[in-house]
Amino acid sequence: MTTGGIVQIPEAALDFTRSADGRFLYVLGRKVASFAVEPANLLLTALNEVETSLSNWSGLAVDPSRQWLMLSDNTYGIVAFGLRPDGTVVRPNGATLTGQRVSEITFDPAGKILFGLSCSDDIVFRYAFDADNGTLREQTPPVPMPMAGPAQIAFHPTMKVAYVLSSKDQTATSFEYDATTGTLSAPDTIPLVAAGSQALLGYCGPGHIVVHPSGKVAYATTSEGGGSVTVMSVSTSGRLTVVGHEHYFLFRGADALAIDPSGTHLLVGNTAGGLQVFKIDPNDGLLTYVSFGVQGVHALQFLP
Repeated sequence: MTTGGIVQIPEAALDFTRSADGRFLYVLGRKVASFAVEPANLLLTALNEVETSLSNWSGLAVDPSRQWLMLSDNTYGIVAFGLRPDGTVVRPNGATLTGQRVSEITFDPAGKILFGLSCSDDIVFRYAFDADNGTLREQTPPVPMPMAGPAQIAFHPTMKVAYVLSSKDQTATSFEYDATTGTLSAPDTIPLVAAGSQALLGYCGPGHIVVHPSGKVAYATTSEGGGSVTVMSVSTSGRLTVVGHEHYFLFRGADALAIDPSGTHLLVGNTAGGLQVFKIDPNDGLLTYVSFGVQGVHALQFLP
C-alpha cells in the first residue's frame, strides 16, 4: 500500500533508518519492517515485516552495500538480517549474534567498521564488517568509558574524528579516528550541561549528537533540566568547545536531532514535547527558533 504522510509501522517501534542510497526505509519494533521510497514524491510503499525474536531491541543500521540489516538487542547483542535487492528483509540461517549487550549500533561512513555502544556496560565495541558474508569480527581491545554511558556516535566529514555522546555523565568525547582499523584514540571530553543546570547523572537517558555538513559545528541533546540543545564549535583539529545552549520552553528531554541536507535548519524532536525547527546561523552555528510541529517524536532522519 502506498500512502502519503502516515504509514503503518510495527508495534512498539523504537527506531528507524534508511539505506545509504535513500531507496529504502527500515523500522524496528516487535517486528522489523521495510518500506520502498518513491523518489519523485517520497511516498512510502510497505514491502514486508519479519519477526526479530529479540526481547530487548534497541537499534538498527544498514550496511552501505545494502546487503545486510544489523539489529541490536540490549540482552543478546547484534543480529544480522539479510536484504534482498528489492529491499525486503530476510533472516538468514546462522545469523550473526554477538554476546555483548549493545544499545546502539552505527556503521562508520565507509561501512567497514560497525560500532556497538553499550550504555549500561560503559563500553564502545568495534567490529570489522565482512559485507560478503554479513559477519562481524570484534576488534580488541574495546574502548572503556567508565561511568560515562556511551549512547551515540557521529563522525566528522573528514572521517578523521569521531564523537561519542555519553548519557550517564552528560558529556561529549572527541576521538582521533583511524578509518582503516576503526581505532579510537586521544579522547578529549567536555561537559554538555549549562552552568548552573541540574544535571541528571547516572542513567541511560535519551540523547543525540549530529555534526554539521560543514564540519564546523556540532549539536547534542541532553537530559539535564527540562532538556536542551548544546551548541559546540569544532576546531580545525576536530575538538569540541561548547558555545551555547538552546533552551526552549517545550523541551522536555529532547532526544532526536537532524540537520537538513542544505545545512540551514536543525530539527529537534522529543517524546514528551514536540518537533521543533531552528535556523542555523551560518557564522557561529547558534540557533533561532522557527516553528513547532508534531508531538512525540523520538527519531528523525532526512532522505537524500
